[in-house]
Amino acid sequence: MGPMGRLRNAPVSAGLASALVLLSSIVIAVPSLAQLFVLVPGLAFTGPSMLPNLLTASLVESNIVKLCVSAAVLVMYAPIGEAAQGSAKFALFLGLCVLGSSLAASVVEVGMFLSSRDDKALFREVHGASGIVVACALAVHQAAPDLALFSAPSWLPSAALRARRLPFAMVVILG
Repeated sequence: MGPMGRLRNAPVSAGLASALVLLSSIVIAVPSLAQLFVLVPGLAFTGPSMLPNLLTASLVESNIVKLCVSAAVLVMYAPIGEAAQGSAKFALFLGLCVLGSSLAASVVEVGMFLSSRDDKALFREVHGASGIVVACALAVHQAAPDLALFSAPSWLPSAALRARRLPFAMVVILG
C-alpha cells in the first residue's frame, strides 16, 4: 500500500500533513501573515494568542525545501505510528510533542535573551516542523523498532534504515 492509501486510514496523519502544507503555503505566499502563525517568545506569553501560536508554530515552514521534506516524512511515517497507537492516543502524543517543542524553543530564546541582554532574541520568530517530524519518527520507533524502512543493497547489509534508527536519522537530517 502506498503512502496515499495509508493516509486514507489515518485521519490524524492526513490532517496533520494538510495543516502543515496549508499553513506553510500561507506563510510562504504572504510573509506578512507569518505573525499569525509563528511563535515570538517576547509576545507569546502576554496576549490571547499564546496557545494557538504554540500549536501552529510547529506546523509552519518558511522554506519550500524544508516543507517538502517535512511533508514527505509525515505522509510516509505518521500513518505507521497512528496505526500502531490508535488515532486518539497518537493525536495526544503529537499534541504533547508540539507543545513541548514550542515551550522548549521559547525557553531557549528567553535564555539567549537573559545571557546576552539582546532584545532581538525575544522577538525572533520561532517556527518549524522539526519537532513534529521527530515525534512521528519516535512514534514509528516505538511501534515497530525492527521495521525495515529502506532496504540496503545485499552487499551492504548494515546500511538498512530500521525504525530503531529513525529518530536519530531525523535529528541528523533536520539538524
